[in-house]
Amino acid sequence: MLYHGDCYEVLKDKIANDSIDLVVTDPPYDLSGSLMGSGFMKKENKKCLDELKELKSTSFEPEPFLYLLQSKFKNGVFNGYFFCNKSLVARYINWAVKNGYNYDILVMSKANPVPIFNAHHLSDLEYILFIRSSGAFFNSKLESFDNYRKHYSVVLGSKNIHPAKKPLELIKRFVRASSQAGDVVCDPFMASGTTGVACRELGREFVGCEQDKKYFELAVKAVGESVDKRERGLFGEVWE
Repeated sequence: MLYHGDCYEVLKDKIANDSIDLVVTDPPYDLSGSLMGSGFMKKENKKCLDELKELKSTSFEPEPFLYLLQSKFKNGVFNGYFFCNKSLVARYINWAVKNGYNYDILVMSKANPVPIFNAHHLSDLEYILFIRSSGAFFNSKLESFDNYRKHYSVVLGSKNIHPAKKPLELIKRFVRASSQAGDVVCDPFMASGTTGVACRELGREFVGCEQDKKYFELAVKAVGESVDKRERGLFGEVWE
């Protein structure tokens, strides 16, 4: 199921309680620090940040979003991967601890970070908070040892469809590790549909939401093969 609209409204009104098994999502970051105001920046990096501003993706309050998600998990078993930058790591951890959940910190390391290092080290890391209830599914029988590594290296291209696009293979790694075939995976900040494509390739059901019309249409196109193949039971309808 693909939804065009504000994810908070979609989660409240469209996505049923007790209906999803896993969340894999890349919510907005908190980019209010020195990076946003840096004077030296490659043209393509500045363009990327300007687009994130236009998409209202430079600040985020994780707690209301996480509380809204709680009731959507089957049997109340919370299970999710949340991308964030360093400014939000502590808030995700504090929320997990407050709610009695287990957590872990995974890292995506960029080989070609934005070249800004005035009075600080390069911003070459993005973090993924893995938050789960006791009893949440975790696949301990994956073939590759790399599927369990907490560190993932990547070279980000300047021609990404979305300014915050994440590598498909990394998303597939999370989906394989924390869900089973036929499970329902949700991405409330779907963007251009990477999580949906991962689910399509791995045989998971997918629920995604994106408020930007351009990226919603790109996501529909990316997962379109499965949207049209109703007999497979994947994705179902596209909702405006």
